[in-house]
Amino acid sequence: MAAGRALHAYPAELTAIRQEIHYNGASFHQQLTHPLVLQHFPGGLDMGVPQLTRPPRGYLATDPDLPWLKLKSFGVVQLFRDGEVLAPDFIDRVVAGMQAARPWVSWLNEALYD
Repeated sequence: MAAGRALHAYPAELTAIRQEIHYNGASFHQQLTHPLVLQHFPGGLDMGVPQLTRPPRGYLATDPDLPWLKLKSFGVVQLFRDGEVLAPDFIDRVVAGMQAARPWVSWLNEALYD
């Protein structure tokens, strides 16, 4: 189960998301540390995605949000074992996870389209 901005984002989308993180970092971190998000996506933001090796153009190497600014994808992910997928409550768990991630997805959409 995943929620957020998929891989292969366009450069303009990455720029918009990075700019929102830079200017509104508190809100960014608030979304990703919300208890419901962490309940359904305990790993938080997927940091195992492709990243820049250097700071994005226009950002300092000392920026406190640099680890997130270097990302090329912005999503939360929860993997399930076969037994979990076959469990009777699996669909309910996925629906609850998507509902928990909705504020995060809304934050990304606002960064992209406002």
